[in-house]
Amino acid sequence: ILTAGITGRLNWVRSDVYNTALQTIISGYAQGEFTLGSVILTGGIRADREETESLSPQLEFSPKFGMTWNAAQQLTVRASVGRGFRAPTIAERYANIRYGPFNVRPNPDLLSESSWSGEVGFHVTASNFFVPIDLDLAVFDNELYQLIEPTFDLTQVGAPIVFQNLTRARILGSELTLRVMIARNANIETGFTYMIPRDLTTGTTLKYRNKILWYSRGSWTPFTGIELQAEYRYQDRVELIDDRLSLFIPDADARVAMHIVDARVFYSPSEHTKIGLIGKNILSYSYTEIVGNLGPTRALLLQFELRY
Repeated sequence: ILTAGITGRLNWVRSDVYNTALQTIISGYAQGEFTLGSVILTGGIRADREETESLSPQLEFSPKFGMTWNAAQQLTVRASVGRGFRAPTIAERYANIRYGPFNVRPNPDLLSESSWSGEVGFHVTASNFFVPIDLDLAVFDNELYQLIEPTFDLTQVGAPIVFQNLTRARILGSELTLRVMIARNANIETGFTYMIPRDLTTGTTLKYRNKILWYSRGSWTPFTGIELQAEYRYQDRVELIDDRLSLFIPDADARVAMHIVDARVFYSPSEHTKIGLIGKNILSYSYTEIVGNLGPTRALLLQFELRY
C-alpha cells in the first residue's frame, strides 16, 4: 500500500504586534506499507519547504520507519522511529509588544525545531478474562534539537522576552492505558504517563513541564437513551519555571498539582436529538495553567444536538 500527497499553507499577517509578515510552507510526503506474514512494515519520508519574508528558505527531510508484529492472537508488538520538524510561527519570530511589565521583542533569526522520536509498545486484549480488558504499554524517547522557548534576553537593555532556541533537550517516558468493560452498559478507562523532561544544555529539568499525567474516565448507560459520564484528570506540580518571573509577577511560584473532575449527563429522546448537561471542574479546584493565570473554575453547560 502506498500513500502519498502534498499540502500547502500560507500565513499572511498584518497587525500592530507582528507588522506585516508572509510565511509559506509546502510539504510532500509518501509512505509505503508492506505485509510479510504477521509483520507489517512501514517506511516513509516527508519534505518541507518553509520560507518567511526575506529570510532564506529552508528545506527539511523527515524519514519515518515502523513495524507492527501480531505476535499472538491477543498480543501486538510495535516499534517506530522518525524525524520531526516544526518551523517557527510568525508570532514567535516577529512579536513586538509590551504587556504589563513585560516587553516581548522579535527574533527573526529563530531557527526551526527538529526531533528524532522512537517508541516501542505492546497491546494486549483479553476478552476471555474475568472481564474484557484492553491494555496498551509504551516507552518512548524524544530527542529535541533547537527547541523554541520564551526566555529573558539579558544581552538587551531591559531584558525583554524573546523566543530563542535551546540547544538540546530530551523527554524520556512511558505510557500505560487500561480499558475495562465491567458490564455491557458500563466501562472504565485509565491512562498514566510518566516523563523525564531534561534540558541537556543546562542539565536541568525543562521549564514548565509536568512529569506525571493521569486520567480516569467512566461511562454508564443505566437506561436506554441515558448515559452518565465522569472524568478525573491529574497533573503533578510543575517542577521548574523561570525564576526571573517573580520579579514581575507576585506569587509567581504559587503553583499546585492539578485535580480536575468533569461530569456529563446525556439524554437521547430519539435517534435525531440529544440533550446534555456538562459540568467542568465541578469541584471548582483552583490551579494555574500558566504562571499567574488561574485555570477555568466550575462551569455548567447545556448542550442540544439535532442530527438528520
